[in-house]
Amino acid sequence: MASPLSFLLFSSSFSNWNPSNANPCSWSHIICSRKNFVTEINFQSVALDIPFPSNLSSFPFLKKLIITNANLTGSISPDIRHCIGLTVVDINSNSLVGNIPSSIGQLRNLEGLILYSNLLTGQIPKELGNCINLKDLLLQDNKLKW
Repeated sequence: MASPLSFLLFSSSFSNWNPSNANPCSWSHIICSRKNFVTEINFQSVALDIPFPSNLSSFPFLKKLIITNANLTGSISPDIRHCIGLTVVDINSNSLVGNIPSSIGQLRNLEGLILYSNLLTGQIPKELGNCINLKDLLLQDNKLKW
């Protein structure tokens, strides 16, 4: 069974990634718990040139999603709500478009939502008010409305 992260294998930045290994805990840019659950995906200044991942629900123990300055494209998937343990979503300096999904308001543990320097549009969802632990909200350099 291939890992849900196999879609990233095209890049030389992932030379230690083995698509036949369902457990990516030894792969670069991935941090896991002692029980081998993916808890952090961290790509900074790596040219991915891929759409926002649509399979985040494959990582129920994910705490940090950090993909910055990586030319991430497409829109933020509403399925991000399935990662209820997320404390940090930092996807700044990419080419993301569309709205911030209101489903992010279901991430009760979220402390940091960092989306600046993208191409996001629309209203800032009022549901972000449900993120009672939110300390860092960085949305500048987009085309968002209050």
